[in-house]
Amino acid sequence: MVVERLLVPGEYRNDQSPVLTLAQIDPLRVEVFVPTAYFGQIRADSRAKVRPELPIGGVYIASVTVVDRVLDAASGTFGVRLALPNPRLALPGGIRCKVAFVLEGANPALMAGDAPSSFQK
Repeated sequence: MVVERLLVPGEYRNDQSPVLTLAQIDPLRVEVFVPTAYFGQIRADSRAKVRPELPIGGVYIASVTVVDRVLDAASGTFGVRLALPNPRLALPGGIRCKVAFVLEGANPALMAGDAPSSFQK
């Protein structure tokens, strides 16, 4: 999907001038920041439920593609990236959402997208 047109017809272009900015919306990339207490419990290829805010709504299944190996001491979080299939392009990019991870071990579920005090166990 074209997000921004950087040059117009007739405008000079060299090898280093981009013409367009594109956004990939299938699959959508979901970025989540998780408290460091859950480090080591979320793994690549695990699944999570993604709930976009209204007016979109619904529940969608995404898979974890990247778990940051570097923690952010200032915020007490680490990043997790998920891939959310969107073959019909029904979901827009850029909407806020909540993500529920299924975890192994003592804490069976983690709800990301709320304040840390509202995480479900």
